[in-house]
Amino acid sequence: MTSSPIQRVLVVSFSVVPDASRQGIEIETVLKALAPRFSVDVLSIRTAAMGFVERYRRTRMLRVPVGDGSRVEQVEAFRRAVRRQLEGAEYDLIHFRSAYGGVPVCNLKEYLDCKLVYEVALSSSTERGRVSQAVLDDLETDEEYCLSQADLIIVRCQSAADDLMAKGISAPMAVVPPGVDIDTFDWEPSVRQSSRRIVHVGRLGPGRGIRNLLEAFRELLEYSEANLTLVGPVEEIFSSYLDDAIARLGIKPHVTLLGEVDHEEIPRILAMADVCVSPWSPGADHPLYGYPNKLFEYMACRRAVIAMDEPVIRELLGPRPPVKLVAPEDASDLASAMLQLLADDKANRRLAEDGYNLVRSQFSASAARRALLTAYEKVFPSGTNLWGYEGALKRPVTGTYSSQTGSDRFHDTMPHTDGAFNISVTPSGGIRALGSPPKAPETWILLSPDTNTDTRIPRSTKDSAIESETDPEFVAAGTLLGNEGGTAQPDTDPLQKTTSLEPDSGPGTLPET
Repeated sequence: MTSSPIQRVLVVSFSVVPDASRQGIEIETVLKALAPRFSVDVLSIRTAAMGFVERYRRTRMLRVPVGDGSRVEQVEAFRRAVRRQLEGAEYDLIHFRSAYGGVPVCNLKEYLDCKLVYEVALSSSTERGRVSQAVLDDLETDEEYCLSQADLIIVRCQSAADDLMAKGISAPMAVVPPGVDIDTFDWEPSVRQSSRRIVHVGRLGPGRGIRNLLEAFRELLEYSEANLTLVGPVEEIFSSYLDDAIARLGIKPHVTLLGEVDHEEIPRILAMADVCVSPWSPGADHPLYGYPNKLFEYMACRRAVIAMDEPVIRELLGPRPPVKLVAPEDASDLASAMLQLLADDKANRRLAEDGYNLVRSQFSASAARRALLTAYEKVFPSGTNLWGYEGALKRPVTGTYSSQTGSDRFHDTMPHTDGAFNISVTPSGGIRALGSPPKAPETWILLSPDTNTDTRIPRSTKDSAIESETDPEFVAAGTLLGNEGGTAQPDTDPLQKTTSLEPDSGPGTLPET
């Protein structure tokens, strides 16, 4: 029997990978599901410490530097990289996880012979409180555009699918519930502390229920001795408010701010908790938000959990949810729930065990991967390499596991080849054309930085009046890099040529800031 050809998939994620953020954690499920079955490229955001091209979970990770500018500037830089990648490579399916990366894909849909999957992960609901209202308004418009162009839409819960259908979205939809890597969390023994401890893990910023949690904790201290540990990065605009609120409420001696912690260290911190709290209440106005990611990690660690009484929580966890539900934005109700679980050890243990059993039976990462692959059957016809392993067998990944416990990030210890771009990849991430000897790269000068068609000339032929600089836009996915500084080799860059496609004409032009 002749086997089906290996399908090529591009995953577009406006997020850092790997990362302890919600987006960074969720995309791991996507990559683990797709990589053994397809030839997968990933476009993600690059931080200064990361390589530009890397083998990661049997995918080819292409990282885009977006700079330290505003959200608008970062999104536009990312979108330019997406367009260049689509001009230089062909795919059978493009899976984008937000309208930030999806707009350039949808704008080029008529030129692309492939299926489009829109996973509503980073959305206007999750961005609320982090960007300006003008950016949110444009993002909502972009989301409507992407929803109208997608061949398959993936959401986290049925209420989100119902909301989209009520708005007239007719594309096929699939509900892929959240999943947690249980074995990452289910191993640390409980550690009894000298005083009872309340723990919250997650980004600390406006609109995330932190104010309500602090006020509830102050109420709790009137009846019981306890400590509150807050784990996660503090958003810049929230930092001064957080410090002032802790001081004003008189709870500073009882509050510990741990800042951002590596995701693999979270189980150790949760093992010291008596109660874990998920205070964010997205509300019915934000159906695309889905669920608080940390809720399931708390339960996987066998912790008693308090969450807000929201319809999406009841939908996910069932009619008798194994968490203590409290009224949103009600500090007294939250304080009473914390006090009850601290005082009643039997109820605390029962809630923790029930939550653990539910997560293990229904919300494991493996269950989420199965649901994702089942959803893909809606766009890939029967007989494709959806359930086979031929892709993994034909595309062995060079390198070794990281020595870091719990991580299977690949670090290439020897140079290897990448046939898709006809290049050789070095351990540091530098790349050069196959068959070409290493040579000093030639600096390129950007002539038209504000256009959709990029024009460059070698330094040796530039006009002396043009200021020389390294162009960060060409240190992007698919661009052949000479070194960490991002200079390019012009004779081997597959994305050097000016696009022959029409400039974007659809939605997606974010406002200038």
